[in-house]
Amino acid sequence: MLSNQTYQLLKIVAGIFAFSAVLLVLWKLPQILDKEETPHTFSVIEPCDLKQAACTATQGNKSITLEARPKNIVSLMPINFTVKLKNIEAHTVVLDITGKDMYMGINQIKLTPRTDDSYSKETVSDGTDTKETVWEGTTELAICTTGSMLWQAAVLTYPDPTSKSQIATFEFESR
Repeated sequence: MLSNQTYQLLKIVAGIFAFSAVLLVLWKLPQILDKEETPHTFSVIEPCDLKQAACTATQGNKSITLEARPKNIVSLMPINFTVKLKNIEAHTVVLDITGKDMYMGINQIKLTPRTDDSYSKETVSDGTDTKETVWEGTTELAICTTGSMLWQAAVLTYPDPTSKSQIATFEFESR
């Protein structure tokens, strides 16, 4: 049997150990909670107008291209968006459209991959393998009372359900 004095000493040591563990957790908690990783951001090559042509953002040998049809982007009318990914593995692709200067609600579209071989292919150019996949989706834009609205379209690609996204942001105007 343990003596009363030894028992008291064990309680004190256990208390100090538990208190130290709680302090350690509280000290590390902000770092643990702040583990949300920032996405890989792609840069738009040059100023681009989706009403004129497809727009491309790059990072090294990878690129994200966004195209809208019809070119005349009008609120409350269906708009077909096509995203071409070059050298990017994607499990999921989401298009997130937001008003640049005004909150216009949530408009996120989970795009679907085009499955025919003519649009999802691997080619060899200059001795390097290039993989291009195409994703598509349709949405409508909310109407703005000002008559003209500046929008941001963020293309988010996810290599798997647990990975951080790769993102490219494009701007366009609607009437």
